[in-house]
Amino acid sequence: MASPPADLNTIENPTAGQPHTAAWGDHVRTWVEFLASPPRCSVSHSTTQSQSSGTTLNALNADTESIDTDSMHSTSVNTSRITINTDGDYLLGTVVSYAANGTGNRAVAFRVNGTTDYLVDIRTGTATNSTGISGSLVLPLVTTDYVEVVTWQTSGGALNATLTQFSARWIGRT
Repeated sequence: MASPPADLNTIENPTAGQPHTAAWGDHVRTWVEFLASPPRCSVSHSTTQSQSSGTTLNALNADTESIDTDSMHSTSVNTSRITINTDGDYLLGTVVSYAANGTGNRAVAFRVNGTTDYLVDIRTGTATNSTGISGSLVLPLVTTDYVEVVTWQTSGGALNATLTQFSARWIGRT
């Protein structure tokens, strides 16, 4: 994938009546190609993952990639992470569902670099249906930042959670 020019101020701006150089055309083509296919990644997990009861946030793994245009995810190393390779503002999204259980609450958050949590939502569990939590968030992220979907639940026992979707999409320059 082509990367955008590092600095828009380096693109030439010829005076009126003067032709643009080939370098100018290359910059424009690079930006158009980049914007046509910006960095984005969408992953999921093919099976449920057991989550113990308590309020400690635990990362959900992802073993399936539906799209990854910027080598942001690995299905063999640090599978819970989407790692940023291009600076910018990112739209993060997730969908998590918990097995039916009417006791306690369920929570989902985005965790950046293993330390900073951004709450998506907290829901009360239901006895007859799975409890789904979905949400999105825009965050400025830089190269080497990584994001995880983390969860907790307080049903009193282990409860299965399914990571249906976890995505990151570049939406603009920071």
